[in-house]
Amino acid sequence: MSRIFKRIAAVLSAAMMSLSLFGCEQTKEEVKLKTAEQSKEYVSQNLPSASYEREEKGEDKITYIFKDELCGFEFEVVSEKGKSYFDATVMGYEEKTSDNWSKAYYDYLRGKVTEDAKALISDNGFKTEWNDNIGLSTFMYIGTDKSPEELTPVLKELGAIAKAADKHGKLTGHEIWCSSGEDITKYDDVYAFYRFDTDEVLDKAAREAAVKN
Repeated sequence: MSRIFKRIAAVLSAAMMSLSLFGCEQTKEEVKLKTAEQSKEYVSQNLPSASYEREEKGEDKITYIFKDELCGFEFEVVSEKGKSYFDATVMGYEEKTSDNWSKAYYDYLRGKVTEDAKALISDNGFKTEWNDNIGLSTFMYIGTDKSPEELTPVLKELGAIAKAADKHGKLTGHEIWCSSGEDITKYDDVYAFYRFDTDEVLDKAAREAAVKN
């Protein structure tokens, strides 16, 4: 029995030590959320320049609202009480900070392009779909039957509109995919690709060769 007790004590000791090392607390009540000043510091260290707007208090979290100084869209920095795990076991709670700047910026870009390229999209009969955030390499999908040759001047104009809106320079490495299939997001049916970094339209073979290089 003494060996069992010793083993249990060792496990508990290790767990308590991990809690101490990782700054975890035993209960939610012991967890301190970020203050407004600390949220400003988080933004200054991790995100583009932004002005502090307001805070919204929720259950076990505080949401701080900021406005991007370059583009004027709002985004959130959230400080919340999250569970802490050790070997898949919940050991306590700790403060966790997250932000939705990338998603908010993508929504801003999508809105700008949708508005500024409305006539271009309508005149060419494009069907459009969008990804959820700027972290994905495909900026937008276009459904069309136009040939790559017909698409080239149109996509370059569309690319110029998007790049003019992209004041933070996040579209480098992104693409616009063109498909004639029912599901225009399906790679197998995509036949033309516009690349923002090179301002060129490629067919699938040329695009795959460029990606490999």
